[in-house]
Amino acid sequence: MSMRGVFFVLFLLIACSCPTEAWQVGGELGGVYGTAGIDHGLSLTAEKKWSFLTVQAGWEGEWVNLSPGLTHSLNWQVDLGPLVFSGNRAHHTSDDLFRLVHKNNFQVGSTALLFLSDGVQLGLLRRVPLKDLDHVDAWFCASTLELGPFSLQGMELQFSGYKEAGEAQVLQLQGEIENWRILAGLGWQTNSSGKESQAKVGEIQKKSGFLEGTASWQWIEPGFISPLAKTNKYTPDRQGWKLETTANFSKFQLSFNRRRHINVAGTKDYNQLSWLVGSLDKKVSVQWRLEPTEAFIISAKGEGVEAQFDCWNGTLRWDWQLRSGLSSLRWDLQRRIVRFEFKHEGKLDWRGIVKYDFLQYRHHYFLSANYKAKTTELILELGSYDRGNLMAGFNNPPSLSISWGWKF
Repeated sequence: MSMRGVFFVLFLLIACSCPTEAWQVGGELGGVYGTAGIDHGLSLTAEKKWSFLTVQAGWEGEWVNLSPGLTHSLNWQVDLGPLVFSGNRAHHTSDDLFRLVHKNNFQVGSTALLFLSDGVQLGLLRRVPLKDLDHVDAWFCASTLELGPFSLQGMELQFSGYKEAGEAQVLQLQGEIENWRILAGLGWQTNSSGKESQAKVGEIQKKSGFLEGTASWQWIEPGFISPLAKTNKYTPDRQGWKLETTANFSKFQLSFNRRRHINVAGTKDYNQLSWLVGSLDKKVSVQWRLEPTEAFIISAKGEGVEAQFDCWNGTLRWDWQLRSGLSSLRWDLQRRIVRFEFKHEGKLDWRGIVKYDFLQYRHHYFLSANYKAKTTELILELGSYDRGNLMAGFNNPPSLSISWGWKF
């Protein structure tokens, strides 16, 4: 977008802030300062509703001291009953079980024209990402036919870009009868070279009673993907079945999980096998897992205390709470790694992590302080958060960052 367009949007948002216009106007200003660099961001939004029409507009700008420097974009949406016209923002997620289209898969320059009703969904999409292969234009049509307790759904998708093109169709049947739920689906895809790939899925679920659980079967060929979504709903090149059952006794539950999945060529397996016995109140359980990794896990919960011990692998986790503070201790006996975490919630939220590797004589630390009010937020971070991964963070260089935000 040109600078003239940026100034026009800013003028529009400022003009919309006039109280006589009844626009809802807001924004957020924030920044990050740290060893990784400096980042500033500004977002502005405006919205107005009429009895038959809703208009939304927004502008987002970001400046970093490294490449690419200053970036900015305009996003907007117009809702006229079931008709939606939008640009540079989330658009639509299809209801098919393979999720061919996902609303969060868009980029700068993406637009969508949608007609969304209870029985029919139509859409024209422009410049949406096709994985990392291309940016494509697409159209889709989906409809639903109610058949008593069942519904029959169909989905047609076609897309074309500079390098890639293709089409996909889905037909699925689902419904519920008392405590039973049934789902079956077929999918076809054709790529730009004319090669067709198929997907077949079946699932039956019993929701309550002495014995409950889910049995499923799938056949997903290597070329079948969720094309206009960032991630695939079903992993390509995977076939097999899975059974999850739970028997509800008077004082405990017994659960069994078995998955037999392989690739279509039969050269790899993705199996699961485990049993679990637990109390009805979920406070005590024992899990024995043989696939994909072996484990024998004993878990117990009390008031403010939770403990878990894997006898097979020698790992211990113990969490306890004192007033507003939550502490966690993890100990891997085989790897000789100890991790301690403390969190405190109040006017100022604290989180601290310290861990040590006794075999390689290395350590990792992380400390954060977060002050959050109604419209402002200030965060100080020393070190890098390991996201709960016991092996992560040891080789990260020292880091410091201060981030802040203000909503108006």
